[in-house]
Amino acid sequence: MAQKKYVSLSKLSTFLDKLKNTFSAKDHTHKIAEITDYSIDTALSSTSTNPVQNKVLDAEFEEIATAMNVLEQSIDDKLDSSDTITNDEIDEICSGTIVTYLNSISSEGVSF
Repeated sequence: MAQKKYVSLSKLSTFLDKLKNTFSAKDHTHKIAEITDYSIDTALSSTSTNPVQNKVLDAEFEEIATAMNVLEQSIDDKLDSSDTITNDEIDEICSGTIVTYLNSISSEGVSF
């Protein structure tokens, strides 16, 4: 039968001290100014894994919303002037709106 082994109180205390020093307490906090090992992008990128500023995302969503509004208005205008709209006309409207939008953002370094 195997002999039982015990840890002395002093070794257990040493172990617990090392454990406490390795892991932070639940209420451990840092001020934002103390956190310096991060990078936040100021532009969209197809390769970066960094977080992006909210204002960058908001601007991008605004551009998309504007493009969608232009698209919707173009289709509405076409429907106002005609009872029907052909698939080719829809393709033309969509292509023009989407290409205009993609051209506007491709100059900002985002590639598709």
